[in-house]
Amino acid sequence: MGMSYRVCPVFVFLSSLAFVASGCTQSEARVERIGETKTRIITAASGPTAEGLDSSSAAEASGLPRRDHSGWRPKMPMVKVRACVGEGCHYDYPVVACQDLLLRASDSLDAKEIQTLRKGDTATLVTGNLHLTEPGIVLIKRDYALTDIELDYEKDGKWSMPARDTLRFFAGDTLYVLNYLDLGRWEWWYRGNPGAGDEFWSGPLQRSFSSRRDLPAVSISEPRGDWWYKLRGRSGSEGWIRTAGEGWWQEKKFVETASGEWKCPP
Repeated sequence: MGMSYRVCPVFVFLSSLAFVASGCTQSEARVERIGETKTRIITAASGPTAEGLDSSSAAEASGLPRRDHSGWRPKMPMVKVRACVGEGCHYDYPVVACQDLLLRASDSLDAKEIQTLRKGDTATLVTGNLHLTEPGIVLIKRDYALTDIELDYEKDGKWSMPARDTLRFFAGDTLYVLNYLDLGRWEWWYRGNPGAGDEFWSGPLQRSFSSRRDLPAVSISEPRGDWWYKLRGRSGSEGWIRTAGEGWWQEKKFVETASGEWKCPP
């Protein structure tokens, strides 16, 4: 199976795969996987000269010089300090340990073990750091300009307003998604620069904040990493605990004491 989109003369790095397409025309292209390590772009131009390009020789076939876009991909691992996910997310509130928790001096598995919170002990959730190991991949299918920002409240009868700066994305490029913020907004990395904004893609990272069906980009994979949280025990001493995946609200090594929604697993 393939996917169609308009292509311009750019290199695209998608995980370990790389391909290039030439000609910023109104033609479309279908990306096909060949084996485990290669892709092929088959163009469908309106003229009789359209032909298939293998990723290993696309630059030479197009006559374009090779350009190194490896710097467009964010360097990993990356630590997002005091990251907080979701609407109304905050820190500095009481939690209760759902199991014995071994705390470390810093957010590293190599850090010294300093104390253990026993199951049922109360503590304060001080802060959290997200340790990203892989960014999420969003493929831009067609040229797109992000001109508006979504509001979390209705202003003058509207739920959006013009953005201070127009963000432009180009067909065939890769947007690297880092972490979710709130209300459909993400932090990302595009063409070697950090940024943030409203989601405009479909796929695994779509959180249904947009009613549009003809979205200009598609999510290929989700970001991966580990969460580290700093807890302060009743004695006042602080230490770090690691949770995997979505964070403590999924793994539930500890839960918020003031919320009836969060309960320790039976």
